[in-house]
Amino acid sequence: MGKYLASGDYTASDSYVSIDQALTHAGAACDVGISITWVDAQRFEKDPAALPELEKFDGVIVPGGFGASGVEGKIAQSIC
Repeated sequence: MGKYLASGDYTASDSYVSIDQALTHAGAACDVGISITWVDAQRFEKDPAALPELEKFDGVIVPGGFGASGVEGKIAQSIC
């Protein structure tokens, strides 16, 4: 769950590279495969009815961030 998925020339892979790499290495260390799907927190601010779509995931990580952009979407998914 991120808020910097489409910010100018940057993408999730730029903004969350440390999280991406940490999960990849943790999966390798535990001998399990992982599949990362980046979800835009702002989407849930615009469409709260979309929250049930998160049920298909085994887990959701909500990293910190700065500013108000996407925060309400992060909060909404965290309490669903």
